[in-house]
Amino acid sequence: IVNPGPSLNNRNVHLVLVYNPLGRSMSVYTNGVVMGRNTGVTIPMSALANAHSWLGKSSYLTDPNGVATIDEFRIYNGVLSDFRVALNAASGPASYIADPGALTNLHLAVGSPVYSGQTLLATITGDYVNLQGLNLAFANPALHSSNAAVLKVAGGLSLSAVGPGTTTLIATYGGLSATQSVTVVEVPSVLTHRYSFNETAGSTTFADLIGTANGTVIGTANLDGSGNLTLPGGAAGANYAELPPNLIDGYSALTFEFWVRFGSNPNWGRLVDFGDTNPDTALGRYCIDFTPHSGNGPNGINFEISDADPGFNHTEVAAGPPVLDNLPKMHLVLVYNPPGHYMSVYTNGVLMGVNYNTSIPLTAVANSHSWLGRSSYLGDNCGVATVDEFRIYDGALGIRQIAANYAAGADALPRPQVSITKSGANVVLAWPDYISGYVVQTAATLDAGASWGPPVGTPAPVVTNGTYQVTLPISTQPAFYRLVK
Repeated sequence: IVNPGPSLNNRNVHLVLVYNPLGRSMSVYTNGVVMGRNTGVTIPMSALANAHSWLGKSSYLTDPNGVATIDEFRIYNGVLSDFRVALNAASGPASYIADPGALTNLHLAVGSPVYSGQTLLATITGDYVNLQGLNLAFANPALHSSNAAVLKVAGGLSLSAVGPGTTTLIATYGGLSATQSVTVVEVPSVLTHRYSFNETAGSTTFADLIGTANGTVIGTANLDGSGNLTLPGGAAGANYAELPPNLIDGYSALTFEFWVRFGSNPNWGRLVDFGDTNPDTALGRYCIDFTPHSGNGPNGINFEISDADPGFNHTEVAAGPPVLDNLPKMHLVLVYNPPGHYMSVYTNGVLMGVNYNTSIPLTAVANSHSWLGRSSYLGDNCGVATVDEFRIYDGALGIRQIAANYAAGADALPRPQVSITKSGANVVLAWPDYISGYVVQTAATLDAGASWGPPVGTPAPVVTNGTYQVTLPISTQPAFYRLVK
């Protein structure tokens, strides 16, 4: 069985299905490229009882008929090679090119924008004497990035966007080469809500240190007086913490960040669940949630977003084993980035799981409730965890910021990462506005005797789009800048 994903609904594709019992493989190709492959095939062709040959109808008679418009359909006695599939895809229907001829030109394409943390595929095509635009993925052409700290080649034509900046990507094949300049950008992230749970023991509410979305503890969930929110688990809907609804409405991307220690969790015991529940069925819908101990087999974590009622139509990061139960306190970051088409889970600054085929927009989430420890599926038991700190960002935290936050730890904001850009006759220094108390200093040299002081006019930082910004005129003399607190 090949289940490559994603769905082919509402797409126009060249589709090739190859069953090769002699080679122990079955493959699915779309537009000339392998989409999925199973290399454990053992069933011979002789096992097929070809009593009917249907297009659009299933041998399972209760299945509905398929919906498709077919331009051309071919059947081969034998196995098409990867090269032949790519050649047919480029040739198109009603055409068969036996030999493309000599390679005359090479093209490299990487879609834009490219976001930090994203994994994507480069497309390399070749022009031949008898055919234009043959996808060369089957031939494994060489690919190189001039700056692996911005964009690195993860293997084959797979690319990993490491951090912001610009690099030159170089493809070579058949004695030819092609280049493309690729810029990696961060999805801006703004810390919108922060909870440190520093209230006195027995308090029933906890403060939002950034915004005004204060929370409430329900049942035997409690604030322990030592800076922790305790989620004790228990029956469905019994013990949890509640934040105001609609907290993430209008977000471009979303990051949940926790310092948390998990106890022994039941299947589907939630850490966080922002969404809605159908009152008639008690099933969750239109939600984004995370559980450290899923009910899938083998058990592991599950981070998912749903755009359906009930929420069985979803995109997820599912990784396991292990589950996260009964481990030391960890730094847990959950990123959902629709512009970058990925969602990811980080533990202690390291990527634990990722899905690069996300397509559900954040607008699909109906944020009628915002729960810690409770599930939108009202039959699920409550989650078991001790939360030291919880932060919500409008935007996707990048790899570098996640690492910096992990190093800084809970109850401490990291040192700011400063960007500098040219704007006309000025330079603009910028850093996140939730990291306050810093001022700009400048010096003419970086040696031990450098004299640091405020820039001319001592301009005050201006808050713009979630950042502090200081604009300074460009001088004819060298200048170095730093932030101090």
